[in-house]
Amino acid sequence: MKEYIKLLKLCKYGFRFKLNLACFLIFLGVGILIEITSKGNNMLGGFYIVICSMYMYQFFISLSLTDFVQSSGLKYKLHVVLPVVANVVFCFILYSFVAGFRFLVLKNNPADESTMVTTILLCALFIIVLYIYTAFAYKYFIVAVVVFCITFSVAMGVIGTDPSAYCPDISYGCAVLIGYAAVFLGGLAEFIIGKLLYKKPLSERAFRGIFKSQIE
Repeated sequence: MKEYIKLLKLCKYGFRFKLNLACFLIFLGVGILIEITSKGNNMLGGFYIVICSMYMYQFFISLSLTDFVQSSGLKYKLHVVLPVVANVVFCFILYSFVAGFRFLVLKNNPADESTMVTTILLCALFIIVLYIYTAFAYKYFIVAVVVFCITFSVAMGVIGTDPSAYCPDISYGCAVLIGYAAVFLGGLAEFIIGKLLYKKPLSERAFRGIFKSQIE
């Protein structure tokens, strides 16, 4: 745990940390704003909030590019273990916020339960997609982006129609539990994929887009 905390503090020395931190705060702020104004009925609010956990993965990956890490025994942990741990912890916290806020809204608007169930399940779906995306993005950037865009477009198509039409006959509480399962199962999938791809070279396309100054 002490090593994890120490490395978390060192993330500020990773490449473009301030820019990525700013993006983290912007996504989080926009997500919270959408959640409040839509009263939890817009899936985009939850999406923007949970996507912020992905930046924790990115912070560790960027730190792994430093000479200090390359010349030490920390490379494996920063490529496979710690990014997943950080992603799961922050995703759990952020998802809990979304689920808790919508539960409070639902207490005053029980008629919205079917919509809430659909949007929280879609949020769970995106959690899985984001885990898999981050696991592949730094190795196979183009493939990861294409798959993510297709999944996102399909989900947006669902939301563009009547969300309640896609709602399974389950309670909001059950839908929330499915979301928590997605948090941990997605983290497990991310860890397994990361372990399998550990020896694969990092995608130059990914790092030109995110850490261009390091590649050039």
